[in-house]
Amino acid sequence: MNSKHSYVTLNDGPLIPALGFGTYTPEEVPKSKVLEATMLAIDAGFCHIDTAYIYQVEEEVGQAIRNKIEEGTVKRQNIFCTSQQGDDLFPTDEHGKPILDTVDFCATWEVFEDVMLEQWMNALMENYREKRRDAELKAIGIDIFVFLCS
Repeated sequence: MNSKHSYVTLNDGPLIPALGFGTYTPEEVPKSKVLEATMLAIDAGFCHIDTAYIYQVEEEVGQAIRNKIEEGTVKRQNIFCTSQQGDDLFPTDEHGKPILDTVDFCATWEVFEDVMLEQWMNALMENYREKRRDAELKAIGIDIFVFLCS
């Protein structure tokens, strides 16, 4: 892929690499392997690291990024770390699986709007403005997953 076309332009201008290093890890793989693999990925040139709360490896990913910044391998302003929020808005059964067939998605969305978008977004955007002003943060986005069930 031509490096000129391997980036996506975000709404507010910054470019983010189109290809990211995914950090999903099966339970049987030690978390130390995530640290090692993420550091190798940065060495190989990945500057977009994708993780998620549900993977439970965000600490290792963060440590790998810090290590590579301290080594001088990469600068913080050249790293994009994307993550997804956990699914704790949905009730779960005794095995921890989401109970989707009894979820009132309209009610869930109303709670999300009322709590998350009003309070959380205000705090997030204030933090964004401060970080942006201090040139520590390039861009911010929100992922909203829609579940369809019969």
